[in-house]
Amino acid sequence: MQAIIIAVDVSPEADPVIEALRTIRVATKTKVVLAHVLPPLVSEDSIPADVPRKAGDRREQALEAEQYLESLADDVADALEDAWDGEIAIEVASGDAAEEIVRLAGIYDADLIVLGSRGLEGMNRVILGSVSTQVVESAKCSVYVCKL
Repeated sequence: MQAIIIAVDVSPEADPVIEALRTIRVATKTKVVLAHVLPPLVSEDSIPADVPRKAGDRREQALEAEQYLESLADDVADALEDAWDGEIAIEVASGDAAEEIVRLAGIYDADLIVLGSRGLEGMNRVILGSVSTQVVESAKCSVYVCKL
């Protein structure tokens, strides 16, 4: 494998995704990319005037996500075999989650994407959509979906 994209939320729900790495045989020099996608920015034109916003909110979200991903790097290294000696990269993107995950996979020429699924059902799945389903349908590489 050349690269693996590990897409996680900034939450304890990332743990099963990291644990899933223990079930994958990863080549010694495989690059691991820890990724998080922030929701797309909302246009100033579409934000109601009575919604408070702070200029630094977006930067703070990105910084928090980056720090969280950096804290997961040791867990990722532990989950991979002792023989693994690859590099871990951190990516925080903004936009549609599925599109950004697939885009990152293309940039890194990933062989595998690992992400979680909350298992939405019924109307929630129809209304909210499923990032994991969209990634499976759009990705040019294999996708490992972990039940959260």
